[in-house]
Amino acid sequence: SLFVVADGMGGHAAGEVASRLAVTAISDFIASTRRDAEVTWPYDYDVNMSVEGNRLKTAIRLANQKILDTISHKKELEGMGTTLVSTLIADGRACVGHDGDSRAYLIRNGVISQLTSDHSWVNEQVKLGFLTKNDAGRHPFRNVVTRALGSKEDVVVDVAEQDLMAG
Repeated sequence: SLFVVADGMGGHAAGEVASRLAVTAISDFIASTRRDAEVTWPYDYDVNMSVEGNRLKTAIRLANQKILDTISHKKELEGMGTTLVSTLIADGRACVGHDGDSRAYLIRNGVISQLTSDHSWVNEQVKLGFLTKNDAGRHPFRNVVTRALGSKEDVVVDVAEQDLMAG
């Protein structure tokens, strides 16, 4: 199962284009690699991750490239991008990939825990100890995203893997 949330940026129309491109590129790659182990992947395989984690990371990187290619052909879309969180579930594991400040949560035994870490200016300042979480929530830069698809050529994608349990 594949789940994708893409929150477009760069004006209503351009953000919608970026998010649609991302969702389509990710779902197309996941579908095309479902049964064909011999398919050529355009990026290196990370031996520290499962096959499913590698598929999801590659799919997100391809989505970034699709957005950048579209921008290069349609200058009016320059500045568009999307934050993204995606989950690929297979064999009792969830692989969660994200870029930006779209979040994934795990609910287990009545406890909700955040699986992703926002790629935002204020979150980076909190991690460095320069801001408290309370200050970050009302800081004027709280909406500044530091990573998003469409923002640069080689996007860094965070992928976490989580064993699933019934309930």
